Amino acid sequence: MRFVDYYGDPGRYTGEVNDANMPHGMGEITYDHGLVQGGKWVSAQLFIDMMSQSLFTFPFLNHHAIMF
Repeated sequence: MRFVDYYGDPGRYTGEVNDANMPHGMGEITYDHGLVQGGKWVSAQLFIDMMSQSLFTFPFLNHHAIMF
């Protein structure tokens, strides 16, 4: 489904949703600019488990990922 995140970045979300049809549970978003992020969503916000993944994101970078 089409989805615009908290920062206003549009993309296509696939995964679990809540009763309001918002991302909630496990899912992935492919942004229009090409970045793909997945993980656990809670009330339309993505949470990344920093201990089990090597992909870190920082809100001030506006969804640009840093690989370690």
